[in-house]
Amino acid sequence: AYLDAIYKEFSIPAAFDPITGVPVTDGDGNVILQSLSGNRLNRSPKWQVSLAAQYVWQLGSWGTATVRGSFQSQSSVFFTEQNSAMFSNDGWENVDARLIFETTDEAWQFSIFGKN
Repeated sequence: AYLDAIYKEFSIPAAFDPITGVPVTDGDGNVILQSLSGNRLNRSPKWQVSLAAQYVWQLGSWGTATVRGSFQSQSSVFFTEQNSAMFSNDGWENVDARLIFETTDEAWQFSIFGKN
């Protein structure tokens, strides 16, 4: 999936007084603003991909064998509206695989798997 989520028009106070917590103002009493227009929406990855596949073999009177795999990927995200690299997470990928044997009567199932 592709997500082009950006702030079109968004401003926040540029700074706060450390004692009172009140936004800093200019000489005329106007709050000094920082424009965040054009920044990516926080916690919104630009790309996400998820793929999975499975195949089942019939093993006659023995049961079934199944092979299953999946892949997930996500691009980087920001955790604040300011898009600070300090508060971000790099993109990531996960690859998982599983091999399953199940008896015909479904009484037993054996699996080997790997996850990252």
